[in-house]
Amino acid sequence: MKKSEFLNICQECKATCCKLGGTNLTKEEVDRVLKKGFENHFFEVKPGVFELKCKEDGVCPYLQEDYSCKIHEVKPLICTCWPIFPEYKDGKINHELINCPLTKTMKKEDIDKCKKESLCVRLDVAKVTSDESLIPPEQLKLILKRYDDIEKC
Repeated sequence: MKKSEFLNICQECKATCCKLGGTNLTKEEVDRVLKKGFENHFFEVKPGVFELKCKEDGVCPYLQEDYSCKIHEVKPLICTCWPIFPEYKDGKINHELINCPLTKTMKKEDIDKCKKESLCVRLDVAKVTSDESLIPPEQLKLILKRYDDIEKC
């Protein structure tokens, strides 16, 4: 699937995945974003693992008005492998296929490519995603509701 096709689907969905709170990144990913001259919206959660500080409503600060990604060329691995989400459970990473509008249009090879990319997410990064996030409780409630809404799309 071409980037323009992904973008059209994401625009129709209004990029709900980019409204699910801060993604987590490695120091190398943060450095890559900052080296390109983008604003710094990151904070270190633990050594070498960063979380993207979202706006108060849980929206990614790099999401543009047209629902495209401002940092697309250097976006984090967790974003790149969407709609596969590397979720940490029971001491290991489970690679969950999220049921979003994009998923319904992807070919098997597109999904397989995302799965392969998700295998590269480091365990310490995936663990922070579920266990050690610093997202404020009120934001987390809003984010969890949006996550439930994705499943209904």
